[in-house]
Amino acid sequence: MLFKRPVHRYGKTPEPVTPYQKAAQLWDERIGSSRLQARNWRLMALGCLALATGLSGGLVWQSMQSRVVPYVVEVDGFGETRAVAPAIRNYEPSDAQIAWHLGRFIQNVRSVSTDPVLVRQNWFAAYDFASDRAALFLNEYAKANDPFGQIGTRSVSVQVTSVVRASESSFQVKWTEQVFERGSLASTMRWTAILTIVIRSPSNTDQLRKNPLGVFINAIDWSRELDSAVPPPPFLRRSPPMKDKMSPIRAVLILSVSAAVVSACASKKVPPPEISYDAADFKPAAIEKAPERPIRIVEVPKPLPLPGQLQPESGKAEDKRPPEERVADANKAATQQPTKYGYVNAVQVYPFTDGALYQLYAAPERVTDIALQPGEKLTAVSAGDTVRWVIGDTASGTGDNQRTHVLVKPFAPGLATNVVITTDRRTYHLQLQSTEKTAMAAISWTYSQDQIIALRQRNAQAEAVTPVASNIALENLRFRYSISGDTPPWRPTRAFDDGSKVYIEFPRRIDQGEAPPLFIVGADGSSELVNYRVRGNYYIVDRLFAAAELRLGTKQQQVIRISRIDDRQPLRRISLFSRSSR
Repeated sequence: MLFKRPVHRYGKTPEPVTPYQKAAQLWDERIGSSRLQARNWRLMALGCLALATGLSGGLVWQSMQSRVVPYVVEVDGFGETRAVAPAIRNYEPSDAQIAWHLGRFIQNVRSVSTDPVLVRQNWFAAYDFASDRAALFLNEYAKANDPFGQIGTRSVSVQVTSVVRASESSFQVKWTEQVFERGSLASTMRWTAILTIVIRSPSNTDQLRKNPLGVFINAIDWSRELDSAVPPPPFLRRSPPMKDKMSPIRAVLILSVSAAVVSACASKKVPPPEISYDAADFKPAAIEKAPERPIRIVEVPKPLPLPGQLQPESGKAEDKRPPEERVADANKAATQQPTKYGYVNAVQVYPFTDGALYQLYAAPERVTDIALQPGEKLTAVSAGDTVRWVIGDTASGTGDNQRTHVLVKPFAPGLATNVVITTDRRTYHLQLQSTEKTAMAAISWTYSQDQIIALRQRNAQAEAVTPVASNIALENLRFRYSISGDTPPWRPTRAFDDGSKVYIEFPRRIDQGEAPPLFIVGADGSSELVNYRVRGNYYIVDRLFAAAELRLGTKQQQVIRISRIDDRQPLRRISLFSRSSR
């Protein structure tokens, strides 16, 4: 305290008189200002530290309180976004969205594929849309009907036909099941189900990814519709049960005899039925006019260069001209000039060739029309000089006959440029040149390739409407052939003959798959390939036969037998077992 200088307030003290007082006052002003500034800086530093600590604590608290907010994006059929909204609890999906998921759920549960991995994936996807109550139902169904038990021998195809709302929380689903046994259709059944659903918001990212709409099946009740099964073929139907009781010894004997008969039928070749020949009908000779045949298009073969043939000509000097001269010569050789015989009235018609340059002459104050092919859509027009040339486009006609026109006009004579026109079918390259008075009214093209394509389409239509056969008397047609065997998609619909030829009719779209070959069955049951003609969806055999077979495949061969049923000889029915009256 002895050496502490007292604090003087020189603003309230008298003016210093001595030099000592002046120096002391100056010293106190400097030291006091420094101490005040240091104190202010310390307060500012402490305030910034407190603020940073508060902000850091807020960030830590916010990070601990963060959560994922899922969003639902609805798109239309073209993939465009229609609506975006957070997947909050009160979001209600539309009936169409729920119907799609319910149909997918039925397909995953009821269908049985030949691939066990695919079956496993389908069941996992079904559990993603099932509540705890529905999961118990699926567990019981899987125990009673093991989906992996008959993989490889039995498959089920499910086709959902309708999904409609039955109540506020229930939907009615109808579908058709086709059961295939070793690749062949065994039965077809129709089913109906009532599915009760609940809507729950996804609680985690896994549910959001697998079930974004939160549609869960809560209750399942399905049943097969009555009289919905298609009856099996006649040879697979069971005989009606006998009313009287059968002794065990008799049952064993019947089973033994049946097994022996079936094995014998499987190993023995089936001969054709006995038939009688038709009476010969007298037909007077007549000159038949051949039907008009479609135009035959013969293309000239184009020789292809083979390796080693593309050799330079011997004795010919190498072209050492500058590249500019080569380009100019190539353009000159590729340029198509107007010709006298190319004019149709005032229109110069060029034959279109890819890569050719077409010359067009124009004049100031005159418009030249560049007419494209009818139905051709313009994509773009590019010109080298767009300042001194006016280029526009318009259209004439409507519908399929609408035609695009590109109009050009120069500002002055002596101008030259090029134009590239691109369309949805081809690209045009034109050389434009302006003169004093000479101007072409219009130019167009002929398209040889398009004409050939149109001619082929017309030929295909002509072949489609060409009758399978002509000059056939309706009274001579005999529908006396039965069709039995497997049921592939190409199974014939009927077979008939006109007394000399046999016509076998197939489904109209048999061209979508493989066509089976035809074999004639001989008297001893052996088969041999026969010549036949294919006209549309018909096989035409130029002879009559008692029995024939259509075969397709090797290991799992599909066989369809066509047998003749003679009207003069009734069918004989053979019964393996007959009951004797007591």
